[in-house]
Amino acid sequence: LYRRLGELDAFQAMASVRRGMRQCCRPEFVQQPDYFSAAAMGHPMLKGAVCNDITIDGKNVVLTGSNMSGKSTFLRTIGLNVILAQTFYMAMAKQYRASFFNVLSSISPSDDMMEGRSYYMAEAEALLRMVNMVDEERYSLLLIDEIFRGTNPTERVAAASSLLTYLSEHQCLVIVATHDIEITENVKDHYDQYHFSENVTKDSLSFDYLLKPGVLKKPNGIRILEYLGYPEEITERALADVHFQQSEGEENEDV
Repeated sequence: LYRRLGELDAFQAMASVRRGMRQCCRPEFVQQPDYFSAAAMGHPMLKGAVCNDITIDGKNVVLTGSNMSGKSTFLRTIGLNVILAQTFYMAMAKQYRASFFNVLSSISPSDDMMEGRSYYMAEAEALLRMVNMVDEERYSLLLIDEIFRGTNPTERVAAASSLLTYLSEHQCLVIVATHDIEITENVKDHYDQYHFSENVTKDSLSFDYLLKPGVLKKPNGIRILEYLGYPEEITERALADVHFQQSEGEENEDV
C-alpha cells in the first residue's frame, strides 16, 4: 500500500510539472550515439525562459559570450532537459531527439576552505571524472562551463585546448563555454562554434539570450564597465590596450 501511494504521489508530481511547463514534448531516442537535437528548448525552472534550437550531429560545441549573456543557463537547460527526457520521458521543448547519455557537468564548482581545496583543484577534479568516464560503453554528455578559469591565461588556453582535443577523440559529446577566443581557434577542427551576445552602450544593457552561430566577434566586457560608470580613464586605457593587442595579432597573422 505504501508503495502504491508513493507511485501515485510521484505520478501526480510529474503531471503537475508537465502542466506547469509552457510547452512539453515526448522525447525520441536514436541509435546514433553522438546526436542531440532540440527545437524551442527552454529552461524548465525559469518563467518566461528564452527558447533556442540546436542540433549536434557527431561534432562537439564550444560557446563564447560575455558574462550574463546566457552561456551557463544554456548549459543547464541542456542538462536538465536531458535528465528529464531520460527519467520522466518529457522535455521542455517543441521537439527533442537525441541519444541516451551519461550526463556529467563542471558548472560553478566551488572551493572548500575547510579541506584546503582551491577552486582550480575542484574544477580539475570534476574534469578528471569526465576523462575517466569517456571510455564507458554508453556515450557521455559533458557540460563544461568556463573551462580551467581557475588558472592563468597561458596555462588555461594550453590545458583546455589539449583536454578538449583529447575528449573529441573519445566516446563523448562535449558542450563547453569559454571566454578565450584562442581556445575556440585551437579546437575548431573538432568543435562547432556558437555564441551569445548583448547590446551595450553607456546608457543601456540588454540581452536577447539567443544562440547564434560562430564565435563572438566583439566582446563587450569593457563596454559593460562603461555602462556601470567606471571612470573613463580606466575604460579608455583598457580599450586602447585591446585595440593594440588586436592590431599586433593581425600583423603577426600577415607575417
